[in-house]
Amino acid sequence: MGCSSQPQKKYRAQKVGPVTKNGYLNYLRVFKKKHCGLSPREMISKGAKAWNALTCEQKANFRKKTKSGRKSHGKKSGSKPKRC
Repeated sequence: MGCSSQPQKKYRAQKVGPVTKNGYLNYLRVFKKKHCGLSPREMISKGAKAWNALTCEQKANFRKKTKSGRKSHGKKSGSKPKRC
């Protein structure tokens, strides 16, 4: 009665969310497109591990992806040092 004897449930492609100021969520948009068929739980778990493996420069590219024309309403830069 092991897991290998039972057919695994196939998952359809998950809904991809909008582009946000959150780099991790933007990364998950791309990750979901490349890894369809995973369960939502597996998607988040594997996506988080892959996000943590990225360099600061790679993460910065996902943080920069925002909708054009969208205004930033965040805190002024320079108040705290940015972390990766």
